[in-house]
Amino acid sequence: RFGAHRRYGARHHKPAARRLRFENTSPAPARKLKIGYVSSDFRDHPVGRNLLPLIANHDAQAFEIFLYAQEESNDAISARFRAYADHWIPAGGFGDAGLAQRMRQDGIDIAVFLAGRFNLNRPQVAAHRAAPVQVSYHDCATSGLDEMDYWLTDDLLHPEDTAEQFTERLYRLPSFYQFTLPDVGPGATPPPISKNGYVTFGCFNKPEKISDRVFAVWADILAQVPDARLALKYRNLYADQGLRDGWLRRFIAAGLAPERLQFLYGDDGLADHLGLYGGIDIALDPFPFNGATTTFEALAAGVPVIALWGDNFAGRVAGTLLSQIGAADLASASVEDYIRTACALAGDEARMASLRKNLGGQLRRSDLCDGAAYAKNVEAALRDMWRQWCLVRG
Repeated sequence: RFGAHRRYGARHHKPAARRLRFENTSPAPARKLKIGYVSSDFRDHPVGRNLLPLIANHDAQAFEIFLYAQEESNDAISARFRAYADHWIPAGGFGDAGLAQRMRQDGIDIAVFLAGRFNLNRPQVAAHRAAPVQVSYHDCATSGLDEMDYWLTDDLLHPEDTAEQFTERLYRLPSFYQFTLPDVGPGATPPPISKNGYVTFGCFNKPEKISDRVFAVWADILAQVPDARLALKYRNLYADQGLRDGWLRRFIAAGLAPERLQFLYGDDGLADHLGLYGGIDIALDPFPFNGATTTFEALAAGVPVIALWGDNFAGRVAGTLLSQIGAADLASASVEDYIRTACALAGDEARMASLRKNLGGQLRRSDLCDGAAYAKNVEAALRDMWRQWCLVRG
């Protein structure tokens, strides 16, 4: 995988970028800094909801914030980004070299590239050296670009002995993730087993994450919890009859009765979507590509999430979130433990009720929902990166 990322970086490498010296940039370590964030997700989107508390809490005396928006949006989250930023620059009309030049003209000191190659994001702009310091943020792997200087993470996502490889230097925050709590949701309702008489497992992740291996593990869990159901949802994707039929065939081939599989769809708004967690007793997280937003949403609704620790960023997200709210025992180091943990919880209605009552509060009191503290930590990281550049420049 690292080789593929390196090849990507080599394709986009710009030798001229290495000759840029930013001679007119003051190397004063304590001065006010211009921070440029580049993203297509300054809107109602998982990355946007994660970033918003940071932008909202930036120290205006120490940082001037530029948002380079690849996509225009008129939703409420986008309006808040516009209000919090010092400068809003539509970026969709710029090519990569042109946007990098615009950022240099704006005097950006630190460029932060959001979500790498997801959606319409612009990591290739970094290859043109848009700023003296360049940071990858919320990507799922290395950019592969020699011109990208840092990659933000934390000690749980990337322990010191991580085997994952990067072209960037890892910079570990006290806590990487930050979330905006939804204003709507099912509230602290009793687990549905109390009225249904059976456990409902659920997964609201993309179907692509549910590999044959994941499905086999879930089939094993359902075989050991004979009355349990499995509910699947991802937006309104399961409205497609062909997709539902494919899942039913897999279910039957695994020796499971088709009536134990439920498909959820037909909701249009966030309140409807989050309300469906009220019908889930236990969420099953896929692997090796975990859910981030789905884990957060489930925990906010008091739904416990069963997770498996992986060996890279994408496979350590759910375990990290669980650990940060004091629920690390729900994350397992092996598939066997994952199965045991799911089955044990399914057989303990009292514990399910306790988790349902307490998980939401644990989340709200955690660092994951402290935007002011998070902003200070990110600002300290950016300031440290800047000092390092000033030392080299000096």
